[in-house]
Amino acid sequence: MRPPGIRYDRLVPELPNNHIAFVLALIVLALVLFATERIRLENAALLVLVCLLVTFSALPFEPAGGPAFEAAELFRGFGNEALVAVCALMILGMGIQVTRALQPLVVFVSRHWSDHPALMLLALLAAAAVLSAFLNNTPIVVILIPALIALARKQRMAPSRILMPMGLATIVGGTATTIGTSTNLLVVTLARENAGTHFEMFDFAGYIVIAGSLGILYLWLIAPRIVPERQTDSDEVRREFVAVLRVHSESNLVGSTVADFLNAVGHSLDVDHIEHERGRFRAPLPTVTLEADDYLFVRGDRDALKEAENVLQAPLTDIESAEHRDPSMEPKLAEILVTRGSDLHGRSLNEADFHARFGVTAVALHRASPDRPRVYRTLDRLQLRVGDILLCQGTDEQLERVASDTPLLLLHEARDLPITNRSMTALAIVAGVVLVAAFGLLPIAISALAGVGLMLGTGCLSWRQLGEALSARVILIIVVSLALGNALMVTGGDDYLASVFNLLLRNLDPSTVVMTVMLFSAVLTNVVTNNAAAVITLPIAVQIANQLGIDVEPLILAVLFGANLSYVTPIGYHDNLLIYSAGGYRFFDFVRVGAPLMLIMWLTLSWLLKARYGLA
Repeated sequence: MRPPGIRYDRLVPELPNNHIAFVLALIVLALVLFATERIRLENAALLVLVCLLVTFSALPFEPAGGPAFEAAELFRGFGNEALVAVCALMILGMGIQVTRALQPLVVFVSRHWSDHPALMLLALLAAAAVLSAFLNNTPIVVILIPALIALARKQRMAPSRILMPMGLATIVGGTATTIGTSTNLLVVTLARENAGTHFEMFDFAGYIVIAGSLGILYLWLIAPRIVPERQTDSDEVRREFVAVLRVHSESNLVGSTVADFLNAVGHSLDVDHIEHERGRFRAPLPTVTLEADDYLFVRGDRDALKEAENVLQAPLTDIESAEHRDPSMEPKLAEILVTRGSDLHGRSLNEADFHARFGVTAVALHRASPDRPRVYRTLDRLQLRVGDILLCQGTDEQLERVASDTPLLLLHEARDLPITNRSMTALAIVAGVVLVAAFGLLPIAISALAGVGLMLGTGCLSWRQLGEALSARVILIIVVSLALGNALMVTGGDDYLASVFNLLLRNLDPSTVVMTVMLFSAVLTNVVTNNAAAVITLPIAVQIANQLGIDVEPLILAVLFGANLSYVTPIGYHDNLLIYSAGGYRFFDFVRVGAPLMLIMWLTLSWLLKARYGLA
């Protein structure tokens, strides 16, 4: 039963009760915290959830004629079917990432780009969109970013020209199915629970095929021409590594001065300091003579380091693992990016047992931050961060082992690594999960969990990687969004807000109401998380339909579509932040490219909903 205080026979609703006012204020606080990120999103979500729980425990809400609302009901979000499905799909996405199942796409695009750049860009956008309809798009973006950066370097073009179109294409494609994004799963689950409306996997795919085709054409033909060329820290010419050159007794550096060394490398390297094997330190003065078993701690780019190794016969080495190197192997240099789900995130090379596991030797480190590390025999012991890039030496087989067994990203030579048997297994498992859910044999939460079991059983994933696939940020945001939505409905806040909206929309026809709701959801999703935008807007949309006496289904779809139109800001979607960082973009670059795409999708989807449901 709804609480008293809202009279629907009046044009203007009465003021909300205290609990409605508190929930609305908390929603505003949550939206501000999510939008500004003054504190970490997961911390903000936890803070909001605790405030909600404590307040409803201390001041219970007692609807007229009904029992008091138990604050413990707000914990139901942790067991919500949609959250279970989202977590399982994140794990399946990690399986695709670590087994490099998308490697054939990367190889195909890389091989044919020079001959057919326009067609390859279209193929890339279309493939990214289609894959995102069935996979979490984060692993797709994570896999494609380094490949596209390497491709852009090879073609002497700015990575910013292709990274943003690719990232936005994954969002467009993810809208097509009920499992394409966590937002879709949440909306579909809540629509079934709160409005009795059921959506199967492909029920709204037709809308996205039509509107998304227009969006992909825009991203193909127009977006690359209007996105600025941005210089990025991923550009090879700007990437500086901290490395070590060991002077062996047979090296021609013995007896030379530091000045001789700098002249030999064309002053392309800077000597930070010199350390002798016994721990004696020497200043890198030009007149200092180099001795056998000296270690030169230098800074420079990849090519300069490799040239120094070849010309001066002073091999690149990591001090702590130098004794493990196999002198008979023919190593290849490769750059390895530390990602959030990798073994090295927050750990050192020693703690991760990196060399012993893979045989790869880390010889240099790049850190894109003001506090660049000063290494004194501690490269193996230095705690690594997300975004650190290791310059490593290893054979093709060793580098393949790194790419196969960890979610570390190879920024160089990765495209030469062949697909593995486990890649095909991972693809087959994901395809099976999708087909079982599509034919209605099992709910997606159950089929996805079965897929997780198969990933573990077949060795595509380890339990450690399973844990790393789960994002505390995503889980907490979903839980707090569900809790706020639940509190909004229990207290009658959705009725109140619907009455306010109806007051504003009272002179508009149903088709315009649907357009307005979609636009409201779209604007909200670009300043806060899309999950929060969808979960908070959905109950309001349901009550708007009830009060206006119109079909609820187009309004639910308007919320779902609008919450996915997160193209306009880098904070609108977490994958936008990955693209924002990797491409060196500025905030307004997303507005310039994303706003026209949002307009295309909004107008097309609104027209399709109007035609499908016969809205006046």
